[in-house]
Amino acid sequence: MKKTIVCAALFIFSAAGWSYFDAGLNYTSGTDGYKGQDAYAKIGTGGFWVKPEYSSYEADGIDAYRKYSARIGFEKSLYTLSFAAGLTPEVENTLLGKYENKFAGADITFSLNPTSGGKTRMAGPNSGYGGHSASGVTQIDLGAGLNYTAHTSNSKDIGQLDASLFAGAKVLMAQISASYTASSYDKTLTLANAGLAMNQRLTGLNSYVVGYPKSNFNLKLDLLGYPMVTPFISYNKTKFKLSNIDDLNTYGLGAYLDFNMVGATVSWQTYKAGGDRNNFLSFSAGLKF
Repeated sequence: MKKTIVCAALFIFSAAGWSYFDAGLNYTSGTDGYKGQDAYAKIGTGGFWVKPEYSSYEADGIDAYRKYSARIGFEKSLYTLSFAAGLTPEVENTLLGKYENKFAGADITFSLNPTSGGKTRMAGPNSGYGGHSASGVTQIDLGAGLNYTAHTSNSKDIGQLDASLFAGAKVLMAQISASYTASSYDKTLTLANAGLAMNQRLTGLNSYVVGYPKSNFNLKLDLLGYPMVTPFISYNKTKFKLSNIDDLNTYGLGAYLDFNMVGATVSWQTYKAGGDRNNFLSFSAGLKF
């Protein structure tokens, strides 16, 4: 049966005239029984691609939250333009209550050299891990994005607008990327009107967090030049609107393993929230051709 499904998928892929395929799975485990799964498939031809995505997580006392989304993109040698939309269906938890959302957004990434391609953008939603070359300043990427989310949290309706700026560069033995997202809301948030069930996956974090972010800064360094292995380190600074939620300082490290058509990633992140240390370990595997 599995062979039949694989053969059918390959037949559809070739019959539709798609010229490249990229897919991956991720699993994250962490503090308080946290378990998260992510999956995506990206198919494209010429300067157009489609990328459906699925994400979910659960923890002790928290039933699974599931997110379904899709992104479409248009490629040129100097830029990538993409649009995304998705939703989290309503879920009710004894601990957090009811929650659901719908969201849509767009972003664009420019590369300041003519040799960049859509699979090598270094910053933003369309970024990937760096290669192993390490000579001079070989690429600089700059971009921006907007995303609007309509939350319904314990019968409280709240609109959230995220405005992001991001950049990346390859310099000698390093690939450096950074992003900053500022979040605004359609009402003044207080404990009385916010609802507390809202969950978000922020740029640079492997796990979901509960809270309404004010800003999120991510800095990441990939160390190039090693055969098949690219180590990396990362840092996130997240501030929240509600005063009862402390800022998060998240530190991470990991490595990409590149076997041409097959790739894998292992990463670890940690932050302190409410006096408790939270740790998350993630494993990813992908296939592209």
